[in-house]
Amino acid sequence: MKTLETIVRELKEKGIQDTEISAKIHAASLLAFFEASHSVVNGTTMPTPLYRLTYDDQNHNLQFQTLEGKAPVPREGSLDVGALDLLIGSLLREKMPLLLEGRTGVGKTYTVEQFFKAILPSGNYKSIRLNANMDNILQPFTRAEFENGLLKTFLKTEELEKIAVYFVDEANRADSNKTLQLQDGEVRLGSGERGELGIPIPVYVEEQEGNGSFTWKVDGKRPLFFVSAQNPPQTKDAKYSGARRTDAAQNSRNLQIDIPNTASAIGSSVLLLNNGNGQHAEFMETYRGALARNLGIKADTLDTLAQDWISMYAFTTDPKKTYCPNIQSSLEFLDAVLGIVSPDLKADFEHEKAVSAEWSDALKAHKIDFTYTSTLEETAAAMGKVRDVVQSFEEELITRDIVKVKKLSDALSLIRRLESAESLAQPAESFERSAKYITVQDTACALAIMLHDKQEKHNVSAVPLIDTMLNEYTGIAQSFAQQIGYKQPFRADDPNMAVYNLAFQHAIQSTGKQSLADKVRATTGSITNSYVHSFIDALGASTATLKRLEEGKEFRKPILARMIADLATLAGFANQYSSEAEEVLKNSESTKEKIIGMKNLYQEKRKTGSIPDIYLQRLPRVLGV
Repeated sequence: MKTLETIVRELKEKGIQDTEISAKIHAASLLAFFEASHSVVNGTTMPTPLYRLTYDDQNHNLQFQTLEGKAPVPREGSLDVGALDLLIGSLLREKMPLLLEGRTGVGKTYTVEQFFKAILPSGNYKSIRLNANMDNILQPFTRAEFENGLLKTFLKTEELEKIAVYFVDEANRADSNKTLQLQDGEVRLGSGERGELGIPIPVYVEEQEGNGSFTWKVDGKRPLFFVSAQNPPQTKDAKYSGARRTDAAQNSRNLQIDIPNTASAIGSSVLLLNNGNGQHAEFMETYRGALARNLGIKADTLDTLAQDWISMYAFTTDPKKTYCPNIQSSLEFLDAVLGIVSPDLKADFEHEKAVSAEWSDALKAHKIDFTYTSTLEETAAAMGKVRDVVQSFEEELITRDIVKVKKLSDALSLIRRLESAESLAQPAESFERSAKYITVQDTACALAIMLHDKQEKHNVSAVPLIDTMLNEYTGIAQSFAQQIGYKQPFRADDPNMAVYNLAFQHAIQSTGKQSLADKVRATTGSITNSYVHSFIDALGASTATLKRLEEGKEFRKPILARMIADLATLAGFANQYSSEAEEVLKNSESTKEKIIGMKNLYQEKRKTGSIPDIYLQRLPRVLGV
């Protein structure tokens, strides 16, 4: 790791503190990786434009356009996503396998291989094409030997930490169980032998006193990046009679992307591309220059980069370094969309109402009505549009799809920030300063792609439904905020602007303003924990406010039913653990301390085996923990 040590030494001479060094190196290296990837791959491969995503942060709606391989005229505020962007974004996420599907000859395999050949030496990537005679997808990681006359299979242990990326063409010919192992980043043999796939990640610790050297350690692995490609199955295109659909378990892990035919758009330009030799050497030269520029050091000080590259690659592409948490409004909006596209929408709606009613009964000593009594009109035109979208899905949404939205929104957020930083005078510093969380905007864009991916056919678009839910959710959030005294307009990047966050803060603040009635209850013994009562009473007031925001709109009803049931669950938690909650609320001096104290109380209780499951399902999204 001489290169990293050289960089650390250069930065320390510039007065950079130990606590800042790792982040600075990573930002500079990631931007250099992004720049060099585009520079080299665009020289040998024509871009494949896939989507244009435009978020209107004034009216809170989303425009989603499938580009079908045709590059659009640049538009301010739009994020244009191509195949290379998705390759880079998926690579930088934790186990986010890509499946590229498209007809023969459109460039699926070529694009992936050009990217891999650019970013890595030949020994660190593998590419395989399966056929009727060779379908062993684990071939690069296993070897066979005769032992006592029997053929046995063993792991190539040296390859497990050497192969960084793996591309499989015609992936639907492989055994699905073996494919699942690669998607999950490990190999398991029938003998019981098991190995985790990925490159060890170097982590900077500190400078060793006196001798001018630096302490590094290995912290986990940069997971294998798994990409596959296949022709469309026969169910999509009758010409491919030999191609079968990948099974549901694989599909739920993959981010499946349809690769269009770009021939008519690129025309003869394809004939003027470079011949594709020496990509990695060109990548390294471009990367070294960009890294030195971003760090403000001389490029010739990085003369050990080639021999250290695989460690540098792992350091740069470590998913933990670019992980972004969801801002709370993005979680609430995601819940709104997931709720409306449920195939059991009516039953789910009635369940939320039942939860609220049961909490009202359980909390009747507080004389607060949490019930929600509206009826969902299934015959309404709005519900017909929802059914059309839901019926267009190949399969219903599952838990893994929610995780997929998280990873994809994280990747889109990262691509957006990288592209923005690249255009500025000080890209590394700008990237470091950029807000590192996932917003409603990122979630809406990810949902548009993910729901498009879920559809068997695209004669019905899910985007109008996403737009509708954006408008309804942001309308609810802004109206609720104003009515409880938070007078800011809805902004996607405002971490405070979320119904649960505001309701929780409002309830916490109410505990410092005990009413005369509370004090009487405390004195007479009818309510023994008056701070908790004030907290529950304020949550009841918030749910009453939410009920008034329905305004007869069908799309709002499932959102409000979920929110009311969730806030009632928080009230139930405070009531069940009222003695401990009372101590937290009474003895904490500031609102911030009370908020932290209540979150910590939940975190403590969730570790016990006796906590009811309803708190585990609902309170994480309410408390943001």
